[in-house]
Amino acid sequence: MTIDNETVVLVVTAIIAWEVGKLVGRLFGKLVLMHYRRR
Repeated sequence: MTIDNETVVLVVTAIIAWEVGKLVGRLFGKLVLMHYRRR
């Protein structure tokens, strides 16, 4: 089984996007919580 460079790039991009998505989701959740607490 040979691994193409395109496949490696795709996998790495997917992992980075997943990590960034988790980070953004956490920050967005904190902002929403703060917004609702202020009310």
